[in-house]
Amino acid sequence: MAHVLGRNIDVPDATYNASRNAIGSFVESFRHNFFPSSPHGYSLMEALDGVVSSERGDSLRKQVAVIKDYFSDVPWFALLLPSGEGGSVDRLLTSRRFLRELVLQHPDEAGVILQIDRYSEEAISLQNVFPAFKVALSEATRWPGVLLWTPSDDAIFLELTKHVDDAGDRLNWIFDRLFLSVGNPNLNHLKHHFLQEFDGGRSDSSRTHIVHLSDLHLGSKLARRRMDRIQTIIKTIVAELGDDERIIPVLTGDLMDTPSEENLGDLRAFMVFIRSLGIDEPVVTIGNHDVRDDGWLNPNLYQAINIPQQPVVWIDEAEIAFACFNSVNSGVLAQGEIGEAGLTNVGNALDQHPNKRSYTLLAALHHHPIPVETPDWYRRTWYEKLFGGQFDRTEALRDSSAFLSWLKVRNVSAVLHGHKHIPRFDIHDGVAVIGCGSSIGKVDTAQEGQTYMSVNLVTIDRTNSSLSCRLRAERVPGAGLENIESHEMVLRNRLV
Repeated sequence: MAHVLGRNIDVPDATYNASRNAIGSFVESFRHNFFPSSPHGYSLMEALDGVVSSERGDSLRKQVAVIKDYFSDVPWFALLLPSGEGGSVDRLLTSRRFLRELVLQHPDEAGVILQIDRYSEEAISLQNVFPAFKVALSEATRWPGVLLWTPSDDAIFLELTKHVDDAGDRLNWIFDRLFLSVGNPNLNHLKHHFLQEFDGGRSDSSRTHIVHLSDLHLGSKLARRRMDRIQTIIKTIVAELGDDERIIPVLTGDLMDTPSEENLGDLRAFMVFIRSLGIDEPVVTIGNHDVRDDGWLNPNLYQAINIPQQPVVWIDEAEIAFACFNSVNSGVLAQGEIGEAGLTNVGNALDQHPNKRSYTLLAALHHHPIPVETPDWYRRTWYEKLFGGQFDRTEALRDSSAFLSWLKVRNVSAVLHGHKHIPRFDIHDGVAVIGCGSSIGKVDTAQEGQTYMSVNLVTIDRTNSSLSCRLRAERVPGAGLENIESHEMVLRNRLV
């Protein structure tokens, strides 16, 4: 619907089966769920009924064109967003009866209110993300709410509460002002007054953002070719987050392609760049490419990039702690292993902190603790095709069972990893498992000319005890994270 309403946004091509089915479902849903608040609205339904074509794809294009033309002068749009937790507010925001009542309270069709027909507690995977929706994705820990945008691409998110009466009051306040506005509303002005009226419900200082990078393979030809681009992507993400919230960079291994002195120089330069951004000190773990084949680690590595020697990094102001594991110290490089000594070492460091129970605990390591599903865009190598599912099992962390039990007992909220060059997230026994792909796009894809330059954005919101993760990727180098070919996946989970 957002693509249909956008003046400068193309609708996906209906000549492709997947797009045609999606557009067909949209048109069918629109015909049954459009609630006009004036007689003029019924002319749209008559126009849709008048579209006749022998080719279904051609008919869909004409119907979409009719809808797009009808809404071409609409000054604002609103999307009701449930939290996904299944409470009474979620049921209200997805109720057709509520939408109809809300629309009919305002007899003039000054804007458009969109509704999701059912809430989902599952993770969200989105391709061709509508630009305004990225504002809502950045506020995923604060749903339920209302996303508002105008044809000029201004967009804001206004948070609702999880109490039906309070949420209803906020919705009435919002739409009373929108329906009374003339022309395109000033959304920033509206948000300012909303926060004054309702106090916004949250303080931005309650959130901490983690910029998760992995598998940079610095020193490789690919890394040197794409270094300017990945630095621009990181700077763009940091700028989007603004200056008011804490940002912590986390790098989960394979920092270099090989542990040579020359590559170490490239790593030093990258760490200087990270520290120039004015954000927190990076949290770093090492991967199998950062050590020699026998597992020996160049001691210059720690000194060169100032990797903390302590196994737990405490961020006292945010009350967040990172348990950092070395999964290559046993010399099991491709598969990875932490070992009992590694688990004990981190446990001892945790127990020595007097206020550890008040901290949100995250874990970071290079290897993946649970199998990684192979996505459609990934081009499997010959040996992966030969071994099939066995390949994933043989590359999983060798002592994953002990590690996962440790995470559960220690009340870890999320574990961040790399290694497989495939971005992923999952929930395992209540723990969010978040993997970053190769941030320089060192991965073969099924479609020529495309890559997967991955940067994860994890947000911890301690006020409402929630965590969200956006797996962001640039598919075509230089095309931009906001480009229609970008890919976003969103995970929402409760903090332990």
